[in-house]
Parts: sequence; C-alpha cells; structure tokens
Amino acid sequence: MKRTVFFTLVLSFIIIFPSVQISADTTPNYQNYYQQTYIEGTQSGIIKENYSNFVKQCDIDLAPAYLNFIKGDGNLTFPEFAKENNYDQGSPEETDTQNIAISSNTKPNSLSTVKSAASKAKIKSGDMLICHGTNSSGKFLGHEAIATSGNYVLEMRGPEGAKNNNYHTPITTFFKNHLKKTGDYIQVYWIKSHPNYSSDAAKYAYNHMYISNKINYLTTTNLYHKNPSYCSKYVYLAYWWGTSHKGMKGGLMWVFPFSMTNVFSGTYKPSYIYKLTTK
Repeated sequence: MKRTVFFTLVLSFIIIFPSVQISADTTPNYQNYYQQTYIEGTQSGIIKENYSNFVKQCDIDLAPAYLNFIKGDGNLTFPEFAKENNYDQGSPEETDTQNIAISSNTKPNSLSTVKSAASKAKIKSGDMLICHGTNSSGKFLGHEAIATSGNYVLEMRGPEGAKNNNYHTPITTFFKNHLKKTGDYIQVYWIKSHPNYSSDAAKYAYNHMYISNKINYLTTTNLYHKNPSYCSKYVYLAYWWGTSHKGMKGGLMWVFPFSMTNVFSGTYKPSYIYKLTTK
C-alpha cells in the first residue's frame, strides 16, 4: 500500500514538473532540474531524505560542483552528473561495515587519534579510500586515494592545473587532511576475493604512476591517458593498467569517487569494510 502511494506521488510530481533535457554547455538555474533528479534518485533507492533537504544539499554541493564541471570538459547533464556522484549520498554502504570513530576527548585530527584510527582500520595495499566532505578540485564531490601499504596512500591533489601533483602521503597526514570537521568521513573498500589483484594495482601505481612519472592535475575526458589525471582517474588507472583490467568496465569518459565501485563487477566488486568518522 505504501509503495503504491509513493509511486502515485512520484507520478504526480512528474506531471507537475515534466522531465527536461539539460544541455551540458548551458548554465541554467539548476533548481529547475532538482525535481527530476530527486525522482530518479528516490526511484533507484539511493536518495532517502526528503525533497527539502535534498534541495539544500544540491544548492550547497551538487550545483556548484556541476557548474565547475561544465566550465571545463564536462559533458554530462545535471541529472547524469548527480547520478555519477551518487546523488551526494556518499558511496553505497553495506550492513557489515565497521564504523571507527576517531575523535574521543581529543581533536578529531590530532596525531595520536589518527594513528589509533589507522591501526584499527588495518589499511592494506590496494585499498580504496573514498572521502566525503572534502574534494580535490571542486569539479566533483569527494576525493579518492589508493593505499600502497598500511602506512601510505597514493593520491592526486588539486587544484586544477597543478603541476607534478601526485603524492605518496602518510596515512596519518591523509586522515588529518580529510577528517577535519564533524560530518567528514572516509570509506575504505577492498577486493576480498582477489587480494593479489589489489596489491598488483598498488604496486603498478607506485612504480609507474609515481616513482617514474610526475603527473599534472587536470579533469579531462582522456580517461586512459595517465597524464594529466585527477583523484578518481588516478585510482581507476592503477587498477586498469596494473591488473590487465580484469572485472572492470572500459570505454568510459569519466570516473567519480562516489561511483567508483560501479566500475568493477562480479567477484572483483569492492567490499565496503570500514567507515572512519569524526564523531
């Protein structure tokens, strides 16, 4: 009964606010398209908040990021961009995910606290770390890195156009940079069924996308060129070139942090293991 009522309301919403095709090369008032995006997100089961809260989220995060995105090479419509960024809901969560709250009576990003969090999270080579609440360029939501061990991650930092901007960052520094305020969190994924697969990706990234290459930061549709790169592209190519792209989707133009897990399939689908928060 509740399901019938919900879809009746959705149908009414569509009649009142008809679907509009949005050109990526225009700069409209995005509020004209929030309704369409909200309907698509709720129908897919991703958006669970009310429409009023979603509008606020769009105004604060999605719309500014989309405007920056289309100023560059961005060629997605607003609803497409929202979908690729998982409607600003973060990456999909799993019921067996372990939450690790890193702040107790100390500052959330104090060295002792992040060291404790790093120890609890047991980061491994090839783990994907997806950050919510921070971003590297302002052109999409979130940030992403790949671990090379329990102590370091490889990442592409912004801003747009920065030269030689691939870093091998200590995990404690990474946590301090991306767990700065209440509400920030980091999701840790790893590929359970193929541990060597993840390790191979990390080794390739370190040897061929860090030691032997200094990479510039730029959001671009040339996804399969290593240089320039951006955060989620950098992680994607570590797996693509480091594992002979087994279990991965190809022929893409963009990859985004919050939808990165969707580029893997079958037994290569990453599992969401830890959520590090500032609670």
